[in-house]
Amino acid sequence: MKLDLDYKKIWSEVITTSLIIIISAVAIISFIVISDQSVDIYNPSNKIAVSVGSDRIEEVLSLLQSKYMGELDVNELTEGAIEGILSKIEDPYTRYLTEEEYLEQTRDSAEEYSGIGIHMSWSLKTGNLRIIGVMPDTPAKKAGLRAGDVIVSVDGVSVTMDNITTISDAIKGEEGTTVKLVVAREGKNIEFSMQRAHIIANNIESNIIDNIGYIRILQFDTDVYEQFKAEYDKLLEKNVKGLIIDLRDNPGGLVNETINIANLLIDNGTILKVMYGDNTVKSYKANSTQCEIPLVVLVNENSASASEILAGAIKDLKQGVVVGTTTFGKGIMQSVIGLEGGGGLSITSAKFYTASGTEIHGVGIEPNIEVELTSGLNLDAVICTSKDNQFNEAVEQINSMLNDL
Repeated sequence: MKLDLDYKKIWSEVITTSLIIIISAVAIISFIVISDQSVDIYNPSNKIAVSVGSDRIEEVLSLLQSKYMGELDVNELTEGAIEGILSKIEDPYTRYLTEEEYLEQTRDSAEEYSGIGIHMSWSLKTGNLRIIGVMPDTPAKKAGLRAGDVIVSVDGVSVTMDNITTISDAIKGEEGTTVKLVVAREGKNIEFSMQRAHIIANNIESNIIDNIGYIRILQFDTDVYEQFKAEYDKLLEKNVKGLIIDLRDNPGGLVNETINIANLLIDNGTILKVMYGDNTVKSYKANSTQCEIPLVVLVNENSASASEILAGAIKDLKQGVVVGTTTFGKGIMQSVIGLEGGGGLSITSAKFYTASGTEIHGVGIEPNIEVELTSGLNLDAVICTSKDNQFNEAVEQINSMLNDL
């Protein structure tokens, strides 16, 4: 499970550290490569400098051990030294992972577990933990939890930014046991009591509205391609006249899953260019089929990482129209490397570019049609309703494309 830290708006906008939680586990949402520590990650020309640096750290620890009159915890000092080194890089994505965080990073994101079946996101802007999606046929769905509900407490423990991990773990638990959530909805606090059940994460929601297919991708997690393709095929079998893919508030995910989905929609051209730290470039090219009905992609300022790759490819290759607001601007990849002493490092190791060569990081993807969500509206509360003016614009664009055929 993965955590996506912000770069462009990390201190002022929604999703500080993009804390997307699938049912109660903090997830790092970004492109991540899990690396073996045995891989030599140093340039040989830099090894002498690295050796000098490690010698200085060892000297400080030795002096403290021999001269300091108080008690010392070498593990804590070592972790502090690592964190200090990484803080000097001034890259919020390159960071030290505790052993617990490293295990969360490397755990299969399609893991089956016991919980209630919700997607959650912490917002720094509003200072709360809100539900952004409820999985079908789960305790949360049956109990009546909704996207847009703000989680106030879990089993009597109030939610704060400092205890998100604890709250996440508290929602999970043994199958058949009970968990109580208090959520805020329309100015009222409502309590829900649910029995935890076996959950298989689902990151796709779909619908047909006025004979237009609609698919929302909550995040690009493991198996999301198979989930997307199943819903996509069902919609095509029902002869929908157009397709809307909703990537709003989607913080990103896995590159391979994203490329596979893009291949369902684009039949020719470069989907993505990846530039690595050694200046080598890898290009991902479309080699499958094209969506033959009008296609619109919805994005907003919280659409990040994989969402920007998909939206950027569809826009650059003119396979559809992008509607909404300029995306988040996270176009870098992290390599997660385990440390022999426990824990690990998340290291920024590559940048992403669109088909036209546009750098995504710190810039984002500008939509073809700029549409701000009506002021004062909560996206989760109005999504796909008559009040959702971004969705309404997507419908208008599809109808316009149909008239041009």
